[in-house]
Amino acid sequence: MGGIDFKRPLVALRTWFVLYVFLFGFACAQGEPDGSIPNPFLEGKTDSWDWINDPDRFARFLDEELEYNVFLLPAKGEATKKSWPASYWPTYEDSTNYRWEGEGTLSPLEKYDLVFNGWTPSSNFMDLVPYEPRCNSAYDASYYDAIGPAARWMSEKRGNWKARDGIDSDQDGEIDECIDRDGIESWWGLCHAWAPAAMLEPEPLYPVTVSGVTFHPSDIKALLITVYDRTHSMVIGGRCRADVVERDDNGRILDPDCRDTNAGSFHVVITNFLGLFRVAIGEDRTYDRQVWNQPVHGYEIEYLEEVDEKQALALLIVDPSTVSEYPFNEKAARWAEVVITVKYVTESNPSYVPLNDQHGKYLRTDRYHYILELDADGIIVGGEWIDAKATSSFGYFSHQPDFLWIPRARIQEDLTSPHGAVEPRVNPHVNYMRVKDLLEQSLVPPQ
Repeated sequence: MGGIDFKRPLVALRTWFVLYVFLFGFACAQGEPDGSIPNPFLEGKTDSWDWINDPDRFARFLDEELEYNVFLLPAKGEATKKSWPASYWPTYEDSTNYRWEGEGTLSPLEKYDLVFNGWTPSSNFMDLVPYEPRCNSAYDASYYDAIGPAARWMSEKRGNWKARDGIDSDQDGEIDECIDRDGIESWWGLCHAWAPAAMLEPEPLYPVTVSGVTFHPSDIKALLITVYDRTHSMVIGGRCRADVVERDDNGRILDPDCRDTNAGSFHVVITNFLGLFRVAIGEDRTYDRQVWNQPVHGYEIEYLEEVDEKQALALLIVDPSTVSEYPFNEKAARWAEVVITVKYVTESNPSYVPLNDQHGKYLRTDRYHYILELDADGIIVGGEWIDAKATSSFGYFSHQPDFLWIPRARIQEDLTSPHGAVEPRVNPHVNYMRVKDLLEQSLVPPQ
């Protein structure tokens, strides 16, 4: 990866921090202050990947062996299982407690509380108006005293509580101001839970009625996303937290957490997992502090040509005459220029029907441009991203993704443990096995 030459204890600390942020906190969450940014270009750092960017960790997580020879990797591929589109259940809309069917209906968690948690709404409950993220929109605070345990937990821990808690949550001198929802940003939500649920679970197909309450496919998706709030996952790359990503004169990102995932690691992971194994992966496709986790469904290499050292430098450095030899990776003996298109699954609005039968409608693309660093035998040993704003005959390019990850399973918290009893990080009032039973019933056509 790009960055200073970390010593092992610091690498281990940084790796745990990345996993903690991704697994235990909001993955669609606000950033944190940045520390000092070293300039590895000036320090002469060789830029082959380090441990946190090593694709072999990704492979061992699934007990697979990777192909590293650039000339043996497939030019295109896609996942066999389609990751289903869904809402990321925005925080400002109260997460999975959002009444997506409209006024006078119940949210997915209100339905769950009614059927499974013994919640009995008051006689006037449907007259109470929840908070809506619109200025001059009145709401009933008593609504939040009347809802059931699953809906209340989600509203307070993952929902819009900060926009109505009576304190200055964003410390700007205003209390519960509507204009910015007291600091709740529109991109906050459950994309980190939607992506693994969509990758690992089948899509709900039909409505399921239990005790007179009908759970539509998007209700069941919402419940699945709720219970996938934490997952056992492997992450490649660091998390960028910069509002403004600083670059050197060549357009190369300075902060190591904003420059990775290493371009070579990216190429190895994409072509192996989607091309050879046909398995979807997750990505944070935004390289700054915002996090947009998306399931990656496929890719196609538009252009891959070997270039010499001089050509590689010309693509990466504004004035290559100032450099006597390739400065980024001392292991590089050969180079290849790559243009690749990556297809990812985008979010959808909640709906009454499944969406995978129109899966292509929810696919979007990013185009990336980079240099692969190869050894003498064509084995990928690293890579460098070409500045997306650099002039190119290939047209428009996206900025590089921030980190890649792959989930194995959801995490079931032990609420009897001291830590779980104090502060559960997944809604403790929604049971996975009950949600799984709803999912399995939804896969059977109604009689």
